[in-house]
Amino acid sequence: MRILLTAAIWVAFAGGVALFTARRDARGPVVSFERGPAKGVFAVEVTASFAASPDPFALDTGDVKAAGLVVRVNGVEAIRSTTVEPGVAIRAEPVAAVVEGKNELFIEASPPQDQLSRRHAVRVRVLRDGEPVAERTFWSEPGSPVAAAFPLDVPAAPREEDAHDH
Repeated sequence: MRILLTAAIWVAFAGGVALFTARRDARGPVVSFERGPAKGVFAVEVTASFAASPDPFALDTGDVKAAGLVVRVNGVEAIRSTTVEPGVAIRAEPVAAVVEGKNELFIEASPPQDQLSRRHAVRVRVLRDGEPVAERTFWSEPGSPVAAAFPLDVPAAPREEDAHDH
């Protein structure tokens, strides 16, 4: 009796999966909408409150060297700097990885080893055609580098016909 019950459950499970895939495939191809690049020239500006330097424990792997500051936009590296002066803004322009809609910036900055016991800040600004789109300041916990993800929603640029009020 147990063998028959096991066989019935197996047939019901396998049949359900087969039915699901057959119905899914009968609907036709899946249409995906790829987001294009956002209109305008984007820039990312980063200012650290400390002298960022490479982590002495970071590994250099082939072409990728350890850096004091790294900024990625949607997984594409926009800024990589080995040393950063406190209060001096580092700017990357143009940043082509920005798309209309949801974006993500990842910021990682390593303070010097002798200053790890303090809190540090990194200010990030995103600009479109020189105008600020978003800005945010990230703080580290004592003993750790600044590492944060920054979600960013980029609205569509206004069309030219919308810009003229007649």
